[in-house]
Amino acid sequence: MKRWDEAVPPLTKSCQEDPQQWTCALLAKALINSGRGKDASGVATRATTIRETNGSLYALAAFRALAGDKPAALDLLRRALDRGGFTTAPDIDDLAADSDFASLHADPGFQAILAEARKRLPGN
Repeated sequence: MKRWDEAVPPLTKSCQEDPQQWTCALLAKALINSGRGKDASGVATRATTIRETNGSLYALAAFRALAGDKPAALDLLRRALDRGGFTTAPDIDDLAADSDFASLHADPGFQAILAEARKRLPGN
C-alpha cells in the first residue's frame, strides 16, 4: 500500500529548500494521491517553471495522467522521449505497465510513444 500522505512533508521541504523539477513533480503526485488535488495542481504548475530532466518530465506526466489531463500527460511523455528518455527495453516496459498511466494505456497517442521508443532501441 502506498502511503502518499507520509511522503508529503519531506517532499514539501525538499521542493521548498532546493527546488528541482523532479522533486516538486513527485510532491504534486503525492498530493493528488493524498486527495489534495488543488494543492497538487499548484505545485505542478510551479514545477513547470523549473529546469526539465527526463525523470521530472515523467513524474509530471504521471501527475497529469492521475489528474485526468491526458493531453498534457502525453505531451510531457513525448518531450521526455524527444529528450532521449526511454532508452532501454526495461524503461519502455516500465512505462507501459505504470499504473499511473492506466488512463492512457489504450490511448493511440500513448501507444505511439511506446512504439516510437521501441523503434529507437539499438538494433531496431
